[in-house]
Amino acid sequence: MKIKKIHNKLEIKFNNNKNEKIIIHVKIQQHDLTYKNSLMNLWVKNKYINQAIPKTWHLELYVYNKKGNCYNKYNPCIQQKTNKINFDHILPATFGNLKLLLKKCKEMANA
Repeated sequence: MKIKKIHNKLEIKFNNNKNEKIIIHVKIQQHDLTYKNSLMNLWVKNKYINQAIPKTWHLELYVYNKKGNCYNKYNPCIQQKTNKINFDHILPATFGNLKLLLKKCKEMANA
C-alpha cells in the first residue's frame, strides 16, 4: 500500500487479489454545525446518527480493472447494494478511525 500526500488529501494505492488497481483519496470533511440545515445536523435530526460530528473522513475510491475501466466500489461509507450512505462508517476524523476505514476498504476489495 502506497500512501502519498497531495495538497489537503491523502492518496492511497494498492492492488487487490483480483488484480484491480485501487486508488483512495482521503480528506477531512468539516461540517458546519452552526447551520441548522447542514447535512450533519439533518442526519442527527432524522436519527441517522446519534450526535453531530464536526469532522469526519471522506473517501473517494477509484477501482480500475484489467481493461482500464474505472468504478466506484469498496467504499465502506457507501452501501454497495443500495448506493446509500452507510452511517455506521461515518466516523470522527481520528487516525484510529482512518485505519479502520482503510482496513475495511482492503477487506471489501479482496472479498
